[in-house]
Amino acid sequence: TLEFQTVGTGSSINLSGLTTVSLIGNKYDRVRFNVGDGLTQNLPSLTSGNRIDFTLGVGSTLNAPALTTLNESTLNYVPGRSLNLGALTNIDNSRVLVSGGAVATTNTANFYHYFEWANQLGASYQMLQADGAGSVLNATSMRTLFYGDYTGRRTLNVTASNGGRVDVSSLQTITVQSGQDDILSFVATGVGSVIRGGQVATYNMQGNGNDFVTWNASLGGRLEFIELTLPTRVQLNITEDTASAVIDRSLYLRQGGYISMAPASQLTIGKHLYNYSSTEANMVMTQGIVNMPAAGIHFWEVAGLDFGPLTPPASASGNFGVGRLVVGTSTVAAYLQLVDLYDNGNRGANLPEALYIYGVGQGTAYDSLVLQGGSILFIDNINVYVRENGNWLWLNSLFGPSQSVVAWGNGFLHLPSPGAAALLGLGGAVIARRRRSIAR
Repeated sequence: TLEFQTVGTGSSINLSGLTTVSLIGNKYDRVRFNVGDGLTQNLPSLTSGNRIDFTLGVGSTLNAPALTTLNESTLNYVPGRSLNLGALTNIDNSRVLVSGGAVATTNTANFYHYFEWANQLGASYQMLQADGAGSVLNATSMRTLFYGDYTGRRTLNVTASNGGRVDVSSLQTITVQSGQDDILSFVATGVGSVIRGGQVATYNMQGNGNDFVTWNASLGGRLEFIELTLPTRVQLNITEDTASAVIDRSLYLRQGGYISMAPASQLTIGKHLYNYSSTEANMVMTQGIVNMPAAGIHFWEVAGLDFGPLTPPASASGNFGVGRLVVGTSTVAAYLQLVDLYDNGNRGANLPEALYIYGVGQGTAYDSLVLQGGSILFIDNINVYVRENGNWLWLNSLFGPSQSVVAWGNGFLHLPSPGAAALLGLGGAVIARRRRSIAR
C-alpha cells in the first residue's frame, strides 16, 4: 500500500503532475489519499486510476476534477467531506457508497463488476448504496450492468436504506458472466427508501443456473419501475406489509420468473398484468394487495385452474390467485378486463382459466375485490371466485338471466356484449363471450 497523508494544520503534498495511478500487482495493492480535518488535497491532472482509497477528515476536501476512470476503488460520499471528482464515466469494479444525506452522481453508461479484488469483502457486500434520509445516488446514465465472479459465490447489492434513494432508471440490460453463479440484489429497505428501477428490457441469465437477479422491498422500502419483466431467475420480493412496489406501466411474469408478496404488502400496476408462467409456485400473491388505480382500460391475464367456488387445494400453490384486487380510486374510475389469451396449463375441457381472490384480513365485505369511484370489472365468461367474510362466492352467479351489470361496492361487475368488447379495443384478440350457465 502506498499512502499519501496530509495531516496537521497547513500541511500539503504537491501532486499536481500526477496523471495516472496504475496498479498491476495482486488485488490487495492499494493507493490511499488520506486528507486530515479541514485540509485540502488537489489532484488537478489525475485522469485515471485503479485501487484507490480516499479517506477524508471532517471539513476536508479532495479535488480531482479531471478524473473520469476509477476502477477497483471505493468512493464514500459523506456530508462535511467534499470529494470532488470528474464525470466518472468508467467506474468498473468500483463501489459507490453515499450516506448521511449526501448526493452523488455517476456518469457511467456501461458498468462492469467482475470484482476480483472485491473477494476480500466477503460473500455479500454493497456495490452501490444510498443510506440515510436525503442520501441520493444518481446513476441515471447507466444503461448496462455486467456482473459475475470467477471464484466463489457472491451477492452484489444495490441498496437504498434508511430513507436513501438509488436511481438506475435508465438501466436496460443486465448480464451475468457466462457460467457464473452470483446474485445481483436490488434492495429498498427502511421507511422512505426508494430504488427507481426503470425498465430493464433484457436479462442475459447465462450463468450456471444458480445465478439470480432479485428486486427486494422490505421494512417500508419501495421499488419503482417504468415497466417490469420477470423472466427466468429474476425475482420480485415484497417481504412485509409496509413494503411496496409501483409499476408505472405493465408487469410481465414469464416462464421461470418469480414474484412473492408478504401478507398485506402492496403492488401497484399502472396498466396491465401479463402472465406467461405455468408454475403456480412462482406467483406467491394470495395474501398481497394489488392496486390498479389509473384511469383507462387494464388487462389481467387469468391463469388459475377452475375448482369452482371451493378453496383450491394446497397442491395448487395459490393457483395464480391474489389476496386483494383494488380497481380505481375514490375519485378515479378504472376499467379492468379479464382475459384468457395464454394457456398457463390450467384450461379444462371447455373451461377457460379462472381467477381466485383470497381476501386479506377477512374483516368486512368487499375485502377481496374492491371497486372504487365507479370502476368496472369486465368478467365476460371467465369465472371469478372471491372470498368474503370467510366464504367463497362465485361472482358470475350474481347475474340474473337478463343482467349484464350488477353493483359491487362502489363500482360494477360487467358481462360485456360483443359491441362493448369492440369498444374496449380487444378486436379479434378476445372474442366477446356471453356468460355460460354453469351449475355449481
